[in-house]
Amino acid sequence: ALVGALALGEGAALPRDLRDAFDATGASHLLAVSGLHLGLVAGLVFMLISGLLSRSERLLLRWDVPGVSALASIPCIWGYALVTGASMPTVRAAVMATCVLGARALGRKPDIPSALGLAAIVLLVARPAALFEASFQLSFAAVVGVVLGTPPLMASFKVHGVKKWALGLLAASIAASLATAPIVAWHFHRAAPLGPVANLALV
Repeated sequence: ALVGALALGEGAALPRDLRDAFDATGASHLLAVSGLHLGLVAGLVFMLISGLLSRSERLLLRWDVPGVSALASIPCIWGYALVTGASMPTVRAAVMATCVLGARALGRKPDIPSALGLAAIVLLVARPAALFEASFQLSFAAVVGVVLGTPPLMASFKVHGVKKWALGLLAASIAASLATAPIVAWHFHRAAPLGPVANLALV
């Protein structure tokens, strides 16, 4: 039941006490397919396709293998988004991932703020009332928090390798938690002060 919830967002079969534990630690977002899940899928699909294509010397010489891999990954992430129910956070992530992968395929540097803005336009054109829904607000607030908050938090530390990676995850978790905490409190009357630490471990 837990694997189904984490991979496909099918959390109905989870025991109530387990769902309550995820809620209490501020990690309930893991039980609903969102940008984190789609990002992991996009990364894995890209690496798999790139790895397969790179086994051919002919393809390496004739094609831009990373660019082709990025382009081939786009239908896969939209397939995953549809299979898991195409929730608002998932569609937001799919639009952003399409922008990032499309930029890579064209040999251009992706622009995250532009991708986030396009995702907001797409979702609000499809359903303007979504602006007032918790899922829309939390999804975009989390991304804004990570993009704007992680670099300042990381700037104070001079670390490299695995330490930098682990610290980056913690900084992103803290930034996302701070950005979404007021929205969670407003909609659900709940706060999870240990959320960043719990999320770091669970993610």
